Amino acid sequence: MDDKPVRDIDVAVYTGYRVLPDDWPAYVGGLCDMLEKRLSRQLGLVKAVDVVLLEYVQPRLRAEILRKGLVVLNRAPGIRAVMLLHAIDDVRALDVSRRIKCRFCR
Repeated sequence: MDDKPVRDIDVAVYTGYRVLPDDWPAYVGGLCDMLEKRLSRQLGLVKAVDVVLLEYVQPRLRAEILRKGLVVLNRAPGIRAVMLLHAIDDVRALDVSRRIKCRFCR
């Protein structure tokens, strides 16, 4: 960790697709509220909490989170490595797709 001041706390959660696409905004909003209240009450921290669901973020961001993020709770050992490999594959596939589209745009 570096010495930059903390303005907010970023949290990434993997639910195994138990939260449906239509339901994730309410789920994330509730989780943000709960975490902010607990951090304030138990630790005296008054910080904004940003939550993303790993299954619904773009592959490049997912790969960055999985590479650099600090794991606080892991109920499925090994899932981080598997998800990182999938995210890297998804990023490569998107890059190839963009290159192909660019060739046809010329």
